Formats: sequence, structure tokens, C-alpha cells
Amino acid sequence: MATKEEILKLLAEYADMMGEIPDTGVFNIVTVINNLEDNIYFSDKPELYAELKQANADKDLVKMQEVLDKATGSNAGVSYELEQLEKEKGMQLPDTQREALDQQLKDIDNGVANGTLNPQEAKTLKDQTIDQAFLIDPEEGTNLVTGEDGKKTVSTGYFSTVLHSHIFAQDASVPEIVQFQNYLIENGLATNMDFAGTKGLYSDTLKQKIQEVMLWADANLDAGAGTSLHEKIMNQPPLFFADVQYQEMDLSFERNLFGHAVEEMSRRKAAGDDISLSEEIEAMAQQYIPPKPSVLEDMVESYFVANTGRSPTASELNDWSTALASSYSESYAQATTFMEKSAEWKLTGKPTYTTQAGIDPMTEQPKTTFTQTGTEYNLDELSQYKPMTPAEIFEAKFEEELESDIDAFAAGKEMKEMQNKLMSAMYGG
Repeated sequence: MATKEEILKLLAEYADMMGEIPDTGVFNIVTVINNLEDNIYFSDKPELYAELKQANADKDLVKMQEVLDKATGSNAGVSYELEQLEKEKGMQLPDTQREALDQQLKDIDNGVANGTLNPQEAKTLKDQTIDQAFLIDPEEGTNLVTGEDGKKTVSTGYFSTVLHSHIFAQDASVPEIVQFQNYLIENGLATNMDFAGTKGLYSDTLKQKIQEVMLWADANLDAGAGTSLHEKIMNQPPLFFADVQYQEMDLSFERNLFGHAVEEMSRRKAAGDDISLSEEIEAMAQQYIPPKPSVLEDMVESYFVANTGRSPTASELNDWSTALASSYSESYAQATTFMEKSAEWKLTGKPTYTTQAGIDPMTEQPKTTFTQTGTEYNLDELSQYKPMTPAEIFEAKFEEELESDIDAFAAGKEMKEMQNKLMSAMYGG
């Protein structure tokens, strides 16, 4: 049975957890142990905390050290938390990978302790770090997904060799592209802003959204032979996103799996954060918070020197820093209007024709023939609302008000370049 002095000496070795342990004076060990319940080392480990309290009650120094080592992760380099994770995931990581993950989780906990991370940020970061660590089978080097039994199982993936055009035909019509874009938007996997200026176009953004769904499916779905999901997909009617796929009867397991992935991603997103348009706009506001005043002043100073060849006066620095800050608010207002107009906008089309004058062979009377050449869509209706960035707004104001300074600086640069070229030609420099 350990003495109070021996326990104090042990606790002093864990200063990061306990704080400073005084060498003299009255020191209540029970109070210190009780205060550890909400400590970051024990707050999510109630069983381990209970073991520590019992070990202290029993004055069992060896057991106390064992528990404290588990809490701080100094037990063979692996923390109690990581041991529990491996049990939950049904797999054990190699030693080097375990130690790396353990250190990453400790760093996140330390971030909470020193105030650089808030608890919600820390939880999100931990979840992402853990998911990434258990994504690859250390033995096979292949993806791991959660199987129907809740354990991790090897997945070879389904979309590694699948082209975007196999999911959504490259030669789809404009209405079909708009319909597919709306399909992604309605399921919460894209926003109207994502397709700003490319509505109805088979754009890089659209390809990226298709890729995101495929990557998510490979990382999260177990549709291997013999699984209930595989059977469900095989028994579904074929899914077509474009008429050309239907006409060619282009049946595809991957396309149906893609559709299931969209539904599942949408369901999980809705369960986690059902964001309305107003909430989406509110969330977007964080992107338009201007930098702090000192940074704004540095930006204005640099812009003045680059475009006028001089530093701003104190008055100009104050005025243009304010203008730069207000450009963020103006850009946000434009983005809000664009999102609201996009939500209301509907695709419409009208046929376009060519006319040809001729003579009707039956009546020998003049006749005008109309031939449809295509369809004109109202894709330009949103262009007037397309938002400018804060930089574009600031630059437009700057160029308007200081046009003469900018032109004079540009002319001076051009003259200097001509003089340098002349001198080089004269003296062979």
C-alpha cells in the first residue's frame, strides 16, 4: 500500500495532466483525482477514470501508474482511446501507424487544452483523422468500408476505372444536363452557386460533382457479391440519366450504384444538417468576413504601389481600407441575390428557325419555308445577377477613381522601358 508521499511523487510525474504539484503544504489527493473527471484525458473515458479512483482508494501505486499511462498514451506508445478504436473497427493497425494516429489524436486534445481548437472542431477533426487511418487495409493496401456487420471489410472499389461519361452521357442534351444538375442540387450534393454560369453545360464542375459521389461510394459502400446491397442494386430497374443511354439500352451496375450513393449521401446529409436556403446563405456569410484592419491596410498599400507607383497618403489608406472592407459586404449581397434568383429560376426554351423564300410548285405562289435549326434556352437570365468577388468590386472602384494616376504610372513605365531599350541599343548593353 503506497504512502501519500509516494502518490504525490507519482502524480508530479504527470504535470501536463495534473498541473504543478507543490512540494510542501497541504495537498488533497482525492480532490485532484476528482477534478480529473472532466479533464481532456478522462472526459471520454469513464471506465478508465473509475479505475483510477479505485486504485487511489486502494493506494495501489502500480495500478495508478498503469491507468495514468493509458490516459496519456505513454503505455508502449498507444493510448487507451486507440485500443478502444481498434476493438470497435475490428482491426489492428501496424505499430508505426498506431503511434502516428495516437500522436495526431493527442495533438488535437492539446489543441482543445490550449484553446486553439474548440470542442466541436476537435470532434470533427478527430472523426476525419480516425476515418482516414482506418480507410486502408494495412495488410492488403486496399480500401476498407463498413460491412453489414458493422466491422471493416476490404473493398476493391467500383468506380476506379469508370468514366464520368459512363455515369452521365457526354452527349446529353441541354435539358438533360440541367435536369442532372438539379438532381444533384435537390439531393443536397451541389448548390446553385456551383453551377453559376455553367447551367446546362457539361462543365468541369459537373464532372467534379460526379467524381465526389463515386469517391464517396468507394469509401463508404459495401456492395460486394453476396451483400444485401449488391442484391438490391441487381434487382433495381436500370437507371438512365440521358436518353442516349436508354436508346442504346446501356445497362450499368455502376450507374445504379451511383444513384443509390446519391440517395444515401442525401439521406445522411439531411439527417445531419437539413440546411434551408436562408441557412445556406447565412452559413455562406463566413466566407465574406473581411480581414482585420491591419491586413486590409497592407493589401491597400501593396495595391497602390503596384498600380500607381506610390504609397497612399494617410487619408487614402483609411478611405481605401474602408472601401476594401465594404467590398466584402457588397459581394455577399450580390451572392445572396444570385442564390435567391437561382432558386426561383426555371429552364425554358424556344425553337430557332431559318427562313427561305421560294415558289410553291403547286400554286406557283411565293412561299416562305421555316426550318428549325435548334433551341434557344434562357441560360443568360441569371448572368445579370452573377456576383463579383470582393477583389473585382474593389478594383473597379479603384480604377474608376484613380484612373489618371494609373494611366500616368503605366505611361511612365512604358517610357522607361523604351529608354532602357534605346540605351541598350546605343551601348550594346
